[in-house]
Amino acid sequence: MSTQQLNYVTKELILVALLLTPLFAQAACESVWSGTVERLRYYDQSGAEKVMVYIFPGSNANYVGFTSSKMLLDGISKAKESQVSVTGYTGADCRIQWMDLVQN
Repeated sequence: MSTQQLNYVTKELILVALLLTPLFAQAACESVWSGTVERLRYYDQSGAEKVMVYIFPGSNANYVGFTSSKMLLDGISKAKESQVSVTGYTGADCRIQWMDLVQN
């Protein structure tokens, strides 16, 4: 496969991933979820700052919602650092509304 063909295939795969991400994300909205926090995506577009949260194993399919709350972000960061299991609820707008963090 030539470099040009490889670049085309790569661009097509990226496009498919971008198109499918909202479908995976919507599956977590308006639901209770639990697991260990695996990945945080820091997002800032036109001054709209938020952190997107993914539970283990951390792929786009494991997106559970976002927050811009300093209080929730502190708890999420603490949970990620200590790798403890958390349970939370994400509203219909995909915003994380509450989270239980149990530390031993």
